[in-house]
Amino acid sequence: MSDLLPQIHDVKQEYIFGRDHAALLDLSSEGWIRATGPDTKTYLHKMTSNDIEAIKDGAGQHGLYLTAQGKILSELHVYQTDGKTLYLQVPNASSAMVLQRFDMFVLNNDVTLENLASTRVLLSVQGPKSDEILKSLGGTLGETPLSHTSWDLDGASCVLIRRVRFGGKGFDLVIPKDQAAQVAETVKKAVEEHGGGVVGSEGAEVLRVSAAVPAFGKEINDEILPQEAYLEQTAISFDKGCYPGQETVAKIKYRGRVNRHLVKFEIDGETVPEERPVVEKDGKKVGLLTSAIQVPESKIVGLGYVKNTVDLGSEVDVLYGDNAIKARVSVWPYAASN
Repeated sequence: MSDLLPQIHDVKQEYIFGRDHAALLDLSSEGWIRATGPDTKTYLHKMTSNDIEAIKDGAGQHGLYLTAQGKILSELHVYQTDGKTLYLQVPNASSAMVLQRFDMFVLNNDVTLENLASTRVLLSVQGPKSDEILKSLGGTLGETPLSHTSWDLDGASCVLIRRVRFGGKGFDLVIPKDQAAQVAETVKKAVEEHGGGVVGSEGAEVLRVSAAVPAFGKEINDEILPQEAYLEQTAISFDKGCYPGQETVAKIKYRGRVNRHLVKFEIDGETVPEERPVVEKDGKKVGLLTSAIQVPESKIVGLGYVKNTVDLGSEVDVLYGDNAIKARVSVWPYAASN
């Protein structure tokens, strides 16, 4: 979090903000890459998993950058502002790698990639009152996921994006860094007037895991196939031409299946497991816990993977230290961040 949004350091209150009202987050650490040039769409279409050539002005798309074996190197959210300019919103953990590799493979394609992360601030408003807050600020935005528009707020030329991060409702706001202080104060005031407030990284993690939304670097990484995390529902086109990892992804769809899936756990006890503990059933390893949080004044929940042989409602053991903590496979998660 930057100095733009002072935190209250109260995870319980932050959770209530996001659950009942609205959470205001500073996500400026995320990568923001601009791609321009006449070959931009054709090039990025060949590098990523979704149908970038189908994106229209004012629309966006969830996609993936995969290894040749179909494992996930990065998530991407791609936005088109005009026919030859695309913006890529990339997780902080993979942004440098994506920029370096996409630039390395440009070769004879007429494409220019620019890292704009240091020139932008990214704020996000998430929660049931986010649309009311947007309206109170004079903004309008369609309901289509990842649709976006230019917006002048407090004299700053911003980009407003329909990005839902914890399920439910929400939007992102990309602001020029030199104009961000006044915009952040204006948005913060509107959020507080609707009962919400600033949420830091710990509160955001509680909101994410309780909503069963997978995160890059935890549930999504280079050991995971897209179908294991249900990402084929939003981030894969099965009608496009070749891209890295396509053969594996297509084989899973048309000829086979994956052997594990992302699930949500309800975990007994009072200690939140850490360090990606193993999950067992009847003394045999069946999975891995990737995230766990304490829902304020409620239970411990987590996300992770289990083999397809483990049914919903099954009781499993989470091996944490010298302990075997009882847990249940409660629900299949929200399919993917959109």
